[in-house]
Amino acid sequence: MEKNVLLVVDECFIEFLPVWEKYTLKNLAALSENMIVIDAFTKTYSLAGFRLGFCVSGNINLLSSMHLYGQDFSVSTPAPFAGICALMDSSYMQNTYHILSSERKWLFSELKKFPLEVYPSQGNFLLFKTANKNIRQRLLEKGIKVRECSRFYALDPEYCRIAIRTHNENMVLIKVLKEILM
Repeated sequence: MEKNVLLVVDECFIEFLPVWEKYTLKNLAALSENMIVIDAFTKTYSLAGFRLGFCVSGNINLLSSMHLYGQDFSVSTPAPFAGICALMDSSYMQNTYHILSSERKWLFSELKKFPLEVYPSQGNFLLFKTANKNIRQRLLEKGIKVRECSRFYALDPEYCRIAIRTHNENMVLIKVLKEILM
C-alpha cells in the first residue's frame, strides 16, 4: 500500500460469516500505519440502540487524533456493560449461525422459484436482480423493506438486497412476492 493512502475497512457484518476469523483484517490493521478496521456490536449482537463500536489500527497518531477530536460522550454508560455481556454469551452466536444458515438456505431456494436472479451468500443478506421496476415499492407497501443497490459499485437499480430474518418474517416475504410476481 502507498504510504499516503489510508485504507478503511468496515467489518460491521463480518461476524455473520461462518468462519469470519479467516477473513478479518483486524490483525493486519493492528500492525499497519495506513489501515484502520472499524467494527461494532450493533449488527452482530443486535445492540443498535447502544452505539457501541471500535476500531483497530497500528497508527497511534490516527487513533490519538480520533480520541482527541471524537465526541466527549460517544458511548453511553450501559453500552460497555451490554458489550461485555454480549461477548460472554457464546451460545448467542452459535444459535445465530445455526438459524442464519438454515434460513439462508431456505430463503435462497424459495427466491429461486421467482423470476429473479438470486446470488448465493455466506452472510446475513441475499442479493437478487429483478426486471420488475415496482418490486421495492410494492414490498414497502406491505411493510417489507428492501435495499436498492445502485449505490454499490457496479450494481444498478435492478439489484436489491434483503436481510435474512426469522422464518415467519421470511415466509411473509415469500407470500408477498407471490402476490407481486406470480
